[in-house]
Amino acid sequence: MLAQELPSIQSENLRNEGLSLPSRPSSQPIENKTKTLSPRIEETSERLDKERRTWRLWIVFVSLCLSLLTVSIDITIISVALTTIAHSIRWADEKYIWLSSAFLLASTVVQPIIVQLANIFGRRWPMIVSVALFTLGSGIIGGAKNVATIIAGRTVQGLGAGGQFVLVEIIACDMVPLRERGKYLGMVLSSGAIGSTLGPILGGVIAGHGWRWIFYMNIPLGGVTLLVQGCFLRLKAKKNPTWASTLAKIDVVGGLLFIGSLSAVLLGLIMCGSLYGRGTYHVIVPLVLGFMGWVGFQVYEATSLCKKPSVPAHLFGTRTSLIGYFLGFDAAVLLLWATTFLPVYFMGVLETSPLTAGVYLLPFMLFSVPSRIVAGGIMAKVGKYRPFHFVSFALSAVGFGLFTLLDANSHKVMWACFSIIAPIGMGVLVITVLPAIQANLSDADNAVSAALFSFMRSFGFMWGTAIPSVIFNKVEVPRPPLSDSRTPI
Repeated sequence: MLAQELPSIQSENLRNEGLSLPSRPSSQPIENKTKTLSPRIEETSERLDKERRTWRLWIVFVSLCLSLLTVSIDITIISVALTTIAHSIRWADEKYIWLSSAFLLASTVVQPIIVQLANIFGRRWPMIVSVALFTLGSGIIGGAKNVATIIAGRTVQGLGAGGQFVLVEIIACDMVPLRERGKYLGMVLSSGAIGSTLGPILGGVIAGHGWRWIFYMNIPLGGVTLLVQGCFLRLKAKKNPTWASTLAKIDVVGGLLFIGSLSAVLLGLIMCGSLYGRGTYHVIVPLVLGFMGWVGFQVYEATSLCKKPSVPAHLFGTRTSLIGYFLGFDAAVLLLWATTFLPVYFMGVLETSPLTAGVYLLPFMLFSVPSRIVAGGIMAKVGKYRPFHFVSFALSAVGFGLFTLLDANSHKVMWACFSIIAPIGMGVLVITVLPAIQANLSDADNAVSAALFSFMRSFGFMWGTAIPSVIFNKVEVPRPPLSDSRTPI
């Protein structure tokens, strides 16, 4: 049974410089583990929180939103420009799947590494480097003359995007107390949903005037983000006495096992979903090796051989956290499933243009934004999250079930109304799961738990592409080229 109450943490982030918000006092501690602070400590904590509530916090929040908005636009903007890019550089149609897959693979694999670096060196420099890599990759693709350069640029972009995905949530969790996290995560992550909504429409407009501008426009946005975060993001990091002690904290063996096994699994999913049949050795061999490597990684992390595990076993020590990570994975699978194949329905069944398909997707994407903000605000008020999860999956089940009724004769009002129900449920879930996971963990686990949740969602995006692609490829009907780059945040 999941724990139901969120505790109030009076001053969990006083180590941050000027980036702390006050929390509400809580009268219902989780499992009687939260001790009541003395009146003097509470008074001091409230005074310090008020002093530290400065305009700099809001500037950092805006920069986080801008960072996530830029990455989200880039992920989905390419979906309607794939064919244009492929024809421009004479790229075989069956190969341009790597334009999106290279990005997803790099962004997923890099996240655990970024977390370890953020815990050792602090959040500031890993975030700045991630934004710089994403901007650099955009410039590489914009000036590319051949396929290899484009794939290299997308890989560099993916490394930067993966770092931003995970660090945005970590920094947001660092800046606000537990009870308030749902509300502020709702605001930050809603920028990602807005970017995912604008991407296909902008892609359809820009691709007609030159696809390179799809990537060039990231350069000024990245420059502004770098400037703001370089000036105002000032979270303190623990100082290590020597470089030897710093390097000793890096889980090298675990990192190699993790990257190798995850890369094999993701390659198998990419092959299965687009290039080869599910029963071929191209799919089976990497999947088997990947899962064997994943088991080896988990065993190694749990033994005494691993001094500084990158994924500590106690993160899965409670039913709350274990189920929470699964919910994040499940929600990502469902969300990408819908945002990938609704456009296929619009273009292949209703015979619309790519730009029109992007416009038709607006109801699905737009209604996930207010649901995130509203759910985060209500959860901050009531301090409960379990009812949100029940409502979320109930709405999602109804919404996805209604999609099965659509056909070539369905009226616009019909699919538009159906497209409202499921995203409301998914939006509520995305915001309310992470605070539920962190409620039973210590402050020291904030970064790694947020990173693991972000990774589970990224991993779910890959499965959300592969599973429906295998099913769809068995349907012998005329259809447009399938794009798997509609990755929502």
